[in-house]
This record gives sequence, C-alpha cells and structure tokens, in this order.
Amino acid sequence: MPRSARLWRPVIETAPSLPSAALPDDFAQKLWRTSSQVAEIVGVCEMSVHNWVHRYQDQGMAGLETRPGRGRKAILQEQDLESVRQVVAQHRQRLSVAKTELEQALGKSFSQET
Repeated sequence: MPRSARLWRPVIETAPSLPSAALPDDFAQKLWRTSSQVAEIVGVCEMSVHNWVHRYQDQGMAGLETRPGRGRKAILQEQDLESVRQVVAQHRQRLSVAKTELEQALGKSFSQET
C-alpha cells in the first residue's frame, strides 16, 4: 500500500472493531487532516494530495497504486550498458572524458551522475 494512502485513509477502516460506544464523540474529527497538512507531512505539493483523494474516490485503493509509465524515462537503454562499461573502464580516472565519448558515440546527452 502506498505510504500516502496510509496517511489519509480513514483510520476507522484499519482500526480493530470497536463498539461505537467505545469511541469518543470527536474521534473522527481528531483523525481529519487537511490536504495542506497531509502535503506537509508527506513532503509533496497540495495538488498531489488532491489528486490522490480524487483517484481514491473514483477507483478505491487501486487508484493509489503507481501506474505504469509514470516518471522520467531512462536515458540509457539495455543495449547501451556494455558500451558504458567499456568506456568507463578505459577512462575510470577521467569520467568527464568517458561522458563526452559516450555522448558522441550514443548520440545522447546525460549528466556525469547518470
């Protein structure tokens, strides 16, 4: 389950069964968090929290799972890895030289950390 779902998912759903008489009157109110509060707790923008809420309302817990195709696509492909290994092995003391050589050979631009 995504961490975000645990934060705003009603605690009553996950709490052990208790007779309603055992819960204080303001129990649900104490659990409530605004989108801004959740965003601050999780470390994302408020719009992300709104999107999570809408996806949960539309699709339930399945809506909170990471969908395929999200995130930045990889710069280097599987077929590039052997070339990278060879060039880095040749220039392991000078990665800037290896980077420049790989960019020219592969026709791709990337950071030295890549």
